[in-house]
Amino acid sequence: MTKGIFFGRLSGAFDYYKNPVMEDKYWVTENGSTFLLNTMNNQRNYHSFELRATLRIEAIPQWLTISGNVGWGRQISKGLRYEHTHDGMIGNWDVMLTH
Repeated sequence: MTKGIFFGRLSGAFDYYKNPVMEDKYWVTENGSTFLLNTMNNQRNYHSFELRATLRIEAIPQWLTISGNVGWGRQISKGLRYEHTHDGMIGNWDVMLTH
């Protein structure tokens, strides 16, 4: 949406992968010895979700633009022997001088 020197946008994204190939680590006992096995295997699934809001201001039209965005994201990974969920804030800002 644009209103004068202001521009705003809301956006979102969702990704889903079934049976992705990812790193897999697990303990193995063989002939009385125990060791950590590091390999690659198909896991159950992986999905991510992101929401983001963007604002841009032409502080000095055709000369100085200030923009930034802030958002939140979540990643969920389900493996054969684990499930991990990561949440986090997303953000950045830019100042651009042009003519």
